[in-house]
Amino acid sequence: MNPDSSHTCAHERSLLMATLRLNILPLHPLPLATHVRGALAHMYPHLDLLHQHGENGLIYRSPRVLYSVDDNGPLITAVEEGAEELMKVRILNQSMRMGHVDRMVTDTTLKVSQAALGQSSEHIRYRFRRPWLALNQENHRRYESLSESERTEFLNRQLCNNCLALAKSFGVRIDLRLTAESNLRPTTTKHKGMPMLGFVGEFVLSFQIPEGMGLGKSVAKGFGTITRIS
Repeated sequence: MNPDSSHTCAHERSLLMATLRLNILPLHPLPLATHVRGALAHMYPHLDLLHQHGENGLIYRSPRVLYSVDDNGPLITAVEEGAEELMKVRILNQSMRMGHVDRMVTDTTLKVSQAALGQSSEHIRYRFRRPWLALNQENHRRYESLSESERTEFLNRQLCNNCLALAKSFGVRIDLRLTAESNLRPTTTKHKGMPMLGFVGEFVLSFQIPEGMGLGKSVAKGFGTITRIS
């Protein structure tokens, strides 16, 4: 598997990564990822990479800043130019309205690193931290018509297709065929207030995905976020 950078024409690209953990009070009820993104957009409307909105509305591009919320609170993961924007944020001891609750940011932890994106000679095991939204309206109907074994093969192809799209968004070319194996189970989640079919579980890919990035639809809202299993 061979990704290629638009800058160096290599089979692997090193990406600038930044993660920002927010400690907030009150922590509960836990905010949604969309609440965190909305609060940051309100404070930094001019940093459009943080929220994908410009003067003329929604900006259609591959997200460079991903929002998630776990039991410890909000976590923001940013890549490349998104990481550079995130490092400009100063919200310690600031009040932020997340959803219907005003919260104080009592501590922040920023970590900056480099991570590889690209094809791997070895298979790497991952787990979805949040449901993976693999299906659109068209292929959802196709998925429902398949047998159990065909569904697994279908999802494996979707995993590879999502990785190809991710590679393309960073100018990385794939020369060899990607392969995937998965042990996923369906789950019902909510997207824009509507029930939606997602998938959770583990999968193995011959592709390097930086920790905290996502696959599938609505990755900016935390869906499809992955973690590597050692």
